[in-house]
Amino acid sequence: MQISRSRRRLRCNVRQLLGGLGDDAAAVAHHLEEAGVRGTPRDVRDCAIAVYLRAVIGADPEVRSLDVMADGVVVTPPRRWSPSISVGLSPAVRTFVVGFDRHDYPSLERPRRTAPAPTSPTAPPIAPSAPTAPTTAPAPAPTTAPKTGRVDLDPS
Repeated sequence: MQISRSRRRLRCNVRQLLGGLGDDAAAVAHHLEEAGVRGTPRDVRDCAIAVYLRAVIGADPEVRSLDVMADGVVVTPPRRWSPSISVGLSPAVRTFVVGFDRHDYPSLERPRRTAPAPTSPTAPPIAPSAPTAPTTAPAPAPTTAPKTGRVDLDPS
């Protein structure tokens, strides 16, 4: 009985949070921007809605992960044998998610990393590549004297 009560409570909380974001996609975007939310388009665990929900209910011990798809949110509980909780999106949030994935709200996107992170000033320097051996002319091949069977190392 306790499990179903906590599932109902969690489903209700997610519905209320999503419903409170606004009546249209622009209002949802404005609400998220005011809250300082930034996410990654086309990422079910890091889109703007997932980041927002994780910030608000992610610390709940009944939540292991949150996935946001175009039609709903799937909350995975910490116990493997417990079924996931699905919550449908309102039309406003659904429209926002589709637009966010199309990059319609660039102010809500996390900046992309284009260059590798700089190294720390306290990090040890990177060792140069191993030096190569100087190139020398190959040693002359030993020749066998035809009559004596000796090996002549100096052909001159």
